[in-house]
Amino acid sequence: MLEDLKGKTALVTGAGKRTGIGYGIAKKLAGLGSHVIVADLGNLAREAGQVPTGTASEMEDIAREFTSQFGRRALAVSVDVTDPDSIEQMVKAIQGQFERIDVLCNNAGASFGVPNTVVYYDEQAWMKTIDVNLLNPFIAATLECLTQMAGAKPKRQRVFVKTDPQMHGDICGIIGMTNGITGSCVVSFPDALAKRIVARFLGENEATISAAMVEDGIGEVANMVAGGAKRKFTETPYRFDISTPTVVHGEPVKLFNPADTVAIACEFTADPAWTETFLIEIALK
Repeated sequence: MLEDLKGKTALVTGAGKRTGIGYGIAKKLAGLGSHVIVADLGNLAREAGQVPTGTASEMEDIAREFTSQFGRRALAVSVDVTDPDSIEQMVKAIQGQFERIDVLCNNAGASFGVPNTVVYYDEQAWMKTIDVNLLNPFIAATLECLTQMAGAKPKRQRVFVKTDPQMHGDICGIIGMTNGITGSCVVSFPDALAKRIVARFLGENEATISAAMVEDGIGEVANMVAGGAKRKFTETPYRFDISTPTVVHGEPVKLFNPADTVAIACEFTADPAWTETFLIEIALK
């Protein structure tokens, strides 16, 4: 038994189906002495054509199996990894049973609308697949930054394929990706929202925030998103370089992607009290 895993608490997403890789990972961790949290969709809504996932009863059965076979504590918890609210509910459920998480295995991914051929692949299903496997590290890093640094309460409004070059708002942080995956992540804000966020960062009144301060503040947001996403991607199979972000400010702001690039965008409100929205756009080749 590896002593450094004995008594640790491990969270494995996508672990609720005995035919899946997540189950194998969770079982191995339990066998090595870890307490295990089995996370999967459970009885949450799932989409037609989605790869089979663990039901609540299957997950509970797996948790009982680990406790019986290995003498480890095990908890089954439902989560939709594409939904920030669902992730928050999962965290609350875990906090009621465990003091901390020592090992996090982000095994859950998705391929929606399969099996199918490329010719007939459903666009919305493909968008959701991209959202889970590539957008989420950038989304999570952005939301963590705005929540922790500005006390914001972001809420996702929509996900869509973006076909026009016009950026959302007046100021954006552009993060480039090369060597493995080529493309960019752009986080863009209207001036009014950017000023609100930077004022929160600095603990200042909005009226005292200059254009230069806004640019510096959004630059810091982009730096934090790049760093946070880079750390999150170390837990995935994706390997590529992330460049130092660039801030572009002015109206209109346009970003022209190569013709063979697909851009997926997620729009968020930053706070229930604010009407403005910001956009996270991922363009990949």
